[in-house]
Amino acid sequence: MKRSIFLFTLVLITLLFMIMRHDYLEVVTSSKQHLPSNVKYDENLSHVRGKITEFNLSNRTFVFAVDKIDALATSVNWLIKVKDEFTIQSIINEDKYHLTIIVDLNQYQYTAAKNHYYFDYDQYLFSNGIVGQYYLKGIAQKHADASFCLSCLRLNIRTWIESYLTKCFSPSKSGFLLALLLGDKSQFDDYERYKNLGLAHVFAISGLHFGIIYQYFRQIIFVKNRWVKSSIIVATMAFMLLLVGGAYSAQRAFFMILYSEVATLLHRKHDIFVNMSVSLILILLIKPAAILSTGLHLSYFAYICVAVFYKALFKKKMQSKILEAIRFSIAIQILLLPATLYYFQSANLFGFISNAFIVPLSGVILPLALLLLILGALHLNAIAYVVQWILNLLIGIFEWIGSWLPLELDYFIHFKKSDFYMLLIYVSMVSMNLIFWKAFGNRKKANQFSIVGFSLVFIIFNISSHNDVAVTFFDVGHGDMSLVEAYNSRILIDTGDGRVDSNALLRGRGIHHIDILILSHAHNDHIGDVQTLIQNMDVDEIFANQETANVLESNIPGISQKISIITKPTEVVLDNNSKHPVVLKIVPMIGAKMNAEDYDPNEDALVTSIIYGDIEGWFLADISGDMMDQYFKGNPRQIDFIKSAHHGSKTSLSNTFYVENEITYAFTSCNTKYNMPYPGFEALLKSNNIKDYTTYRYGEIQLKLSVNDLKIKTFLKP
Repeated sequence: MKRSIFLFTLVLITLLFMIMRHDYLEVVTSSKQHLPSNVKYDENLSHVRGKITEFNLSNRTFVFAVDKIDALATSVNWLIKVKDEFTIQSIINEDKYHLTIIVDLNQYQYTAAKNHYYFDYDQYLFSNGIVGQYYLKGIAQKHADASFCLSCLRLNIRTWIESYLTKCFSPSKSGFLLALLLGDKSQFDDYERYKNLGLAHVFAISGLHFGIIYQYFRQIIFVKNRWVKSSIIVATMAFMLLLVGGAYSAQRAFFMILYSEVATLLHRKHDIFVNMSVSLILILLIKPAAILSTGLHLSYFAYICVAVFYKALFKKKMQSKILEAIRFSIAIQILLLPATLYYFQSANLFGFISNAFIVPLSGVILPLALLLLILGALHLNAIAYVVQWILNLLIGIFEWIGSWLPLELDYFIHFKKSDFYMLLIYVSMVSMNLIFWKAFGNRKKANQFSIVGFSLVFIIFNISSHNDVAVTFFDVGHGDMSLVEAYNSRILIDTGDGRVDSNALLRGRGIHHIDILILSHAHNDHIGDVQTLIQNMDVDEIFANQETANVLESNIPGISQKISIITKPTEVVLDNNSKHPVVLKIVPMIGAKMNAEDYDPNEDALVTSIIYGDIEGWFLADISGDMMDQYFKGNPRQIDFIKSAHHGSKTSLSNTFYVENEITYAFTSCNTKYNMPYPGFEALLKSNNIKDYTTYRYGEIQLKLSVNDLKIKTFLKP
């Protein structure tokens, strides 16, 4: 029965993940179809009534639970962005969280970058029940709370905690305690350092916090009646869950504690797999979209590492608690490494050291901080002062250790996110054997089945993912960034403006080396992230024009030795001794006004062509239609695809290029910033039967090339 519940949960979460992922993508696609990127909409101001459930002063946002939109009742959560934090602070000071706000319902939604193997902020919000993002246009009315409001009570308590800690400690220490107690990192200036030390989990409300508090309460509550004691513990943990805002990791810990207490009261054996199953089902019953949450994934992964794998590896504890803590820290860091690499693409090589020192210390600071708050609420100031002094000392030690620990990040260059799926398959097989091995007759046969099964999957996966020639157009908003992969060579064309991390885009694919970086021209939306890219990734050679080279050399010391200034058409052949080489041709487009006062960098650009067998494509940078006509006139050809010039703007309209040449596909990189692509450009493509794809509507677009055909894969389906 117990194993059946676990198996049912595995099937449930697999199906639910696919359903919710599909629903999310459908919502995004529908939103982009409803509000195209190239239309400038008039404001559609609406008065919306609801209540605030969460604040973030540093980001100047709050979560708004909507009661009513005009005449339509609804129950959705929105993220409201405010121009200044004083507006939010005034709401907090007045203690009125029920509002009627004014927003523009024509505001674009789901505008975060949509790329494979890259963090999708919109999905993060969706998984937390937030389905809209709006800028605050004004507050029409503040309503008095007519009835009891649980979320308002929570906000008032958090406000009191912040005020009390600010009064008792310096800004750095109060910010530290707010992050530790409430997960509020908005006032914790050193958070990024601790995150890079591998200590982000200490300041994210998780099972670690609930486990520490739970163990302390079990020891200090001296009540003989077990039912009364369990009721007090569960009520206290429920209050903690309310206080921290119900994060999924906190929900997981609370429901598992609840299961443990109930099992103890009913004299039932505590089963880890049933506990995980029941807690996960309860979370998903409350909010099915939680299955998409990274926080939920990491929380259960960490619990499995601690409660299952660590216990299986080390069945006996060491006599020395210090040595046991060190062993535990090292082992857990190794076990957590796959998930760390998958979600963050990097890990601190000395993370086990920081965890061995810091985690036990945080286990002392956390209960003392809670004790201080209780003493403050009871006005026991004399005792509170003693606890405050001890906390000041311990936090000082914590900060000293944090400043002393080595900060050494490694990106594990042979790892890419798709490898995680293979590891997941293998771990799943092993886990199923641990649970259902009796179905095979004995454990030895079950292990043999795992090894053979994984080997077959691995072979099939590698055969199916042979080394294709591929072109990827990344979704970097209003900017350009394209990748050509052929015969183990990587050619990157432009880097975007830096709002989307080019390093993360590439590292998620296991790319840590660029053979050639082609920079089309010296505009920020094409070279804005080049400095960060070069600082974090090996780049062998950079192709640029003189203007771009000047910009790079003035900003990046020592970069000149890698730059090749292109003044005439240059070919790069990627063949790997293949019968069908990939030929890249980089062409400098020298405009007629190069020496004039109205010099236009868009015309002084490098355009790139790719030829592979019968396939031909062009990356047109930001050149004008006149420039296209000037270069291509009198030489009509069959072009399979183009990277549209200047994001499909009005300047890219051509009198002859799109008519004389037989073009099959046009791929345009744009967002809503300048209402691209220009409607006349879309009409031009349509009139010439050119299939049109934009990164705004489809997200990342990848072309798989064969010698006579290409296949298109998009992040968002048509």
